[in-house]
Amino acid sequence: MRTEYPGYTGEISYAIATDMSEQELTKEYGDEIEAYRPYILITMEMGEAMVLYYNNDAASHMREFRGYEVPFEDYQGDFEGEEVLWDELLSELTESEIRKHLNHLKPKQARRVYKYLFENMSIKDIAREESRRCSTVCESVNSALKNLYKIIFDEEEVV
Repeated sequence: MRTEYPGYTGEISYAIATDMSEQELTKEYGDEIEAYRPYILITMEMGEAMVLYYNNDAASHMREFRGYEVPFEDYQGDFEGEEVLWDELLSELTESEIRKHLNHLKPKQARRVYKYLFENMSIKDIAREESRRCSTVCESVNSALKNLYKIIFDEEEVV
C-alpha cells in the first residue's frame, strides 16, 4: 500500500481484489494468503478501477516523457471538459472552411475530428465506438487539430 499511496502510514500492506469473503479466501488459499497479511479485501470492480488508473497513469507518464501534449485527463477514461485546443481554430473559421480541409488529414484523424466537431460526440464516445482507449483518441484528435491548423494557416509541414 505504501508503494501505491505515497504518505500512507497504516499497517495494511496489500489489497486483494476478489468477490470471495475473507472466510472463503482463507478456505480456498489457506497458507498462501497468510504471506500477504495484513491485507484488505476490495471488490473486483475496485480492483479493475485501480488497474485502469495505474495503466492511464503509466501512459500519461510515457506521453510526458515523449513530450506529447495532453491538455486534460481523467483516469477513469471519462474526458469531461474536452478542451482540445479547438477554441482558437473555431473562432477564426466557419464550419464549411473546416470541413473543406478535413480531407487533408489522415482518414482516421479526419473521421474522429468530424465526429467530435460536427456530430458532437465526446472523446469517450468515439473511443467506445472504435474500441480504442480514450487517451489514444485524445492524442489522435490533438494531433489532427495541430495538423489542421498548420494546413489551414500554411505554417509548417504537416507531421
